[in-house]
Amino acid sequence: MPSNTRDLAAETLLLMVSATLLFMGGAGLLVGLVLPKMLLGPMLVPDASLAILLIGMSLLATLCHWPWLRWGAAGALLALTAYTLAHNSLDQGVAESLITGERRMTSLSTLFLLWVSACLGGRRWQFTMALVMADHRGWAPAFWRLCAGPALAKR
Repeated sequence: MPSNTRDLAAETLLLMVSATLLFMGGAGLLVGLVLPKMLLGPMLVPDASLAILLIGMSLLATLCHWPWLRWGAAGALLALTAYTLAHNSLDQGVAESLITGERRMTSLSTLFLLWVSACLGGRRWQFTMALVMADHRGWAPAFWRLCAGPALAKR
């Protein structure tokens, strides 16, 4: 299979992003859980650091063609976001996280991470989420006319 410079640059960029996410998530968990009061407080809450670590794992698994790790990390991220949304709605964001014992993520960031976990799950979820976002902006009817119109005309 021929490769060109653009493909190599894109893959290198994605590997750098994955390494950055893995480092940020691991360092955030380490600082947030081991040294919570040491350095002016953590930049991220430990639950958000765990979410970033899972996103980095899923991106790396996608690049290395390891579907079992991608699905595992996306499933763990989905479970974390579902737990955080449920806990925030029940306790109104006051209680500590049962996972890390520290503050939890906000509901708004959790909704965004729920969308990210669905996109990391696979192509069918990516297409569904793209249609949801396109429909939110009113682009879905034009998209369907453009893509499904020629296919329907052939029948």
